[in-house]
Amino acid sequence: MARVEGSAYAHRNASYLAEAQCSWSSSDAEKRSMEAMKNIQNTLYNNKVTQHYINYPDLNIKQYETAYYGNSYARLQQLKKELDPENRFNYEQSIALD
Repeated sequence: MARVEGSAYAHRNASYLAEAQCSWSSSDAEKRSMEAMKNIQNTLYNNKVTQHYINYPDLNIKQYETAYYGNSYARLQQLKKELDPENRFNYEQSIALD
């Protein structure tokens, strides 16, 4: 997918977007639901579907830097150094300072 200059949204030129969600009402169903979602994600990844929408962060996403931001991650890291040098916006899949 081509990078859109000036945009951190890596999917702006995508032909389509899809969303997969799961929910559950018991702890037994949680395990089955999460396992099913991991199977779906692995199938997509193994079939070269490697880009994901950042508004639904998921720790199971492989290589989240490029999955969420495409080719923009290095540029976003530079912006983070300027705008958030104390790393206040920090979580497991946030843009890293390094």
